[in-house]
Amino acid sequence: MLKNNFIHIIFSILLIFFLSKSVFAQRYNNWFFSGFGGLTFNTDPPSILYGGQIFGGVGSATMSDINGNLLFYTDGKTVWNKNHQPMPNGTGLFGGGGTGGNNVLAFPFVGSDSLYFIFTAQSIEPPSNGVKGFCYSIVNMSLNNGLGDILIKNHYLYGPSSGKFTLAPHANGVDAWLITKDWTDKFYSFLISCNGVDGNPVISSTGKSFDSNVTYMTSGDIKTSSDGKLLTQAVSLGNYFEVYQINNSTGQLSNAIYIPTKFPLSIEFSPNSKKIYINTDTLYMTVGYKILQYDVSVLDSTYIKNSETEVAFYADTITYIPAPYGILQLTPNGKIVHQGYEHLKLDVIYSPNSAANLCDYRFNHWNVDGQRIISRFPKGFTNL
Repeated sequence: MLKNNFIHIIFSILLIFFLSKSVFAQRYNNWFFSGFGGLTFNTDPPSILYGGQIFGGVGSATMSDINGNLLFYTDGKTVWNKNHQPMPNGTGLFGGGGTGGNNVLAFPFVGSDSLYFIFTAQSIEPPSNGVKGFCYSIVNMSLNNGLGDILIKNHYLYGPSSGKFTLAPHANGVDAWLITKDWTDKFYSFLISCNGVDGNPVISSTGKSFDSNVTYMTSGDIKTSSDGKLLTQAVSLGNYFEVYQINNSTGQLSNAIYIPTKFPLSIEFSPNSKKIYINTDTLYMTVGYKILQYDVSVLDSTYIKNSETEVAFYADTITYIPAPYGILQLTPNGKIVHQGYEHLKLDVIYSPNSAANLCDYRFNHWNVDGQRIISRFPKGFTNL
């Protein structure tokens, strides 16, 4: 009898855990992005959303409720509610614009059903040069008759901004880490818990420093794996990417692995955390783009480099499509989308966990109804 009760308790705990992960995933089911575009993953395949207000910039963030209903979205400067109207106090955030990685992230406040974080990184390009640094704002959805408003705006964490930051799950399955990179070899991991953001980060020194004499040296994506144990960043002008291990109990990063590759910008993990996909201009600003796959199941630089395999190549000899705009993003339904500059349809990797020859890369597969996607998609942290 006791044994049966014990088994029932364990089963119930596991069921709650997996259901909570599924419910959390719905929070990132709606995408709005530059070019006034939008997609919803409440359907499969995704459906087009209209009415989006984001015109330019290099990034965006969206947030929905646990049922996948849109709450708000932002380009890092302005926050719009579900009716596509700016929140009363929703302008003047310190993200948006420029180049580099996605400069805005959204995340629920741990333990609250009405509060949400918006994390911003100021543009690295002149004249701002990232001096306003990394900040966060808090949205309270109980304000403005349920349409939400900004409760706290531009709370300073540190600066200057490098434009590189991301989120990773804590090992306890509840909290999270905001991980930022400065211009040196330092990473800063801020604990996000029911107490908010801990202003005393865990600092790790690992990997290469950026050349501060090159304005756009930090350009390139930064992503964490779905299991929260790896981080990768692309450094476009440095012609390399790096892979790091994360101790998601302590927030420490270590064991940087350097992999040379020609002009990488966008980068993404497979859902099982064992593959990395990179959009790279191997011909360096000439024609088209190339998608490469790397195996990171063995954390060794030689092994990873030798696993490099071409997944797709697109050459546009008429209206050159520069690779730096070829965004890669993991979707809520477990696929990876790729978008070149001003493409009107999305390429889709249907089986990103598989080897390169089996990953099922489909060109121009998802329609976006003529929406010109000229920047990054919102990051969705379905692993948190």
